[in-house]
Amino acid sequence: MVDSSSFDYYIQLYYVVTFVSVTLLVSRVMYKAFCDNYESNRRLKKEIETNHLLNQRLKEANQRLEIIASIDELTKISNRRGLHIHMDNLESNLNDNQQKFSSIVMDIDYFKKYNDYYGHNPGDKVLENIAGVLSGIAKDTSGFVARWGGEEFVYIICGENMEQIGSVCKRVQEAVYNLKIPHPQSEVSNYVTLSMGACSSNVSNRKEMQKCIEQADKALYNVKTGGRNGYSYVSMIVE
Repeated sequence: MVDSSSFDYYIQLYYVVTFVSVTLLVSRVMYKAFCDNYESNRRLKKEIETNHLLNQRLKEANQRLEIIASIDELTKISNRRGLHIHMDNLESNLNDNQQKFSSIVMDIDYFKKYNDYYGHNPGDKVLENIAGVLSGIAKDTSGFVARWGGEEFVYIICGENMEQIGSVCKRVQEAVYNLKIPHPQSEVSNYVTLSMGACSSNVSNRKEMQKCIEQADKALYNVKTGGRNGYSYVSMIVE
């Protein structure tokens, strides 16, 4: 017969064993849950880092594609899309404040006749050479140049006055002439030349910039109908 003290001992031992067993089981479950949670968090962190890296690479790839899409494949200067992007950037810096804006629209004189005489490959080389000259001048004068299409180019700049824009036109004219590219089909020179129309205007938005370019294009038309190989300037600036 088990006495009372022995019975209490076994009861206490039972509780202790049960408590330890349950504690170990709970600890094991909690430890496993902790490990699983830690592993899940580690995987989640890694996935977030991977997604961030992928998004960054995608953003960089899109930026490269946008740059590529805004560059003229032949001349390696900006195309019309690149010009529009540049004008958008200029507009964002205006903040509705008027600023002087100037544009020069340029056209290679009798370029179709040059292509008909020499062929398109030499014609492409002419475009490349002239684009190189214009790019250098734009860099030196803090301007921006783009191929407008075909044999036309556009130069734009902010803050310049009539004398400065006239100086740019003369510099372009001299630099292109100094390339000494023979053009036996030209009716104005023995070498390749440019006709240019220039305009300056006070602008406060993109629409007014575009209007200035349109006026420069009209000035170019007057030069082309008036003999070519020169430039014409109009001003829309109200001092």
